[in-house]
Amino acid sequence: MSAGLEPPGLDRNLGTEERAVVLAEVLQADAALQRLAMFVNVAESDWPQDIKALFSRSPVRTERPGDVLRRWWNLFQDEVALVHHTRNRLVHQVRVSDAELLKASWLANHLIEITSRSR
Repeated sequence: MSAGLEPPGLDRNLGTEERAVVLAEVLQADAALQRLAMFVNVAESDWPQDIKALFSRSPVRTERPGDVLRRWWNLFQDEVALVHHTRNRLVHQVRVSDAELLKASWLANHLIEITSRSR
């Protein structure tokens, strides 16, 4: 991730309570992103309704939700992997700096915002 693309303030130190909140946000966001990724190779007929609704809002009315999800995955799979890698380090108690944690949180929340935005 290029420093020019990140918002300012991601290199600051976190207090114990704030770190716990950000850590929880990363874990929750990663779970949501992993759930979306889980349906990339699943037939649309087997998708839960919330996933269908999320990927049915394409500006191209003839575009199938599966195509929208696959495009989302092709665009953002590296970023999703970065968030997941940070999550794995956290749950396996590998040191994650405050800056790394803040960057993962920002990226995860940004991906979820992009995904949830009305098309």
